Amino acid sequence: MESQVTNFPVSAPLGLWGMGLAFFQWMALVSLEGISTDRIFIGIKLMKKYLLVFFIILLSGCADPLPEDRLDYVGEWRSNEMGLLILADGSVSYKRLKGGATTSLSGPLKRFEGDDFVVGVLFMTTTFDVTEPPHEIGGAWKMTVDGVRLTRVSE
Repeated sequence: MESQVTNFPVSAPLGLWGMGLAFFQWMALVSLEGISTDRIFIGIKLMKKYLLVFFIILLSGCADPLPEDRLDYVGEWRSNEMGLLILADGSVSYKRLKGGATTSLSGPLKRFEGDDFVVGVLFMTTTFDVTEPPHEIGGAWKMTVDGVRLTRVSE
C-alpha cells in the first residue's frame, strides 16, 4: 500500500506557529515508510522556502527607532519619479520609476552614515545617498536622495 502525502498548505500561517506546523508536517513526511527520495527532496525544498520566508519576516521587524537628531527624516517624501516613506519606528518604503522600470524596496533602516542611510536585512542592504538632508524652505520640507529632489507631503 502506497502512502499518500500531501504538500504543505500554501496558506499556512507564518510565524513561529506556522513554522512549527510546517516542521512537524515535514518530519511526518520523512518518517513514513516506503517514501520515495523525490518526495523527501520536495519536502526539503518546501522547508527551505518556509525558513527563508520566516527569517526574512523575523529580521524585517528588527528596525530600531530613529534617533532624536534624525527625526527630520520622518515622513512621506515625493517627487514625480520617486516616493519615500520613513517612519519613526525605523521602517522604510521606497518606490522609483526610472527609464521605464520601477524599483521598490521595503525594510528596516539599519543605520545612518553621515547624512546617508542604509536600509535592508543582513547582507541585503541599500544605501540611500542623501546630498541634501531634510531642511525647510519657505514652509516646505525638502531633501535630495539619490539625485532626486523630494518634498515632504503635509500631514
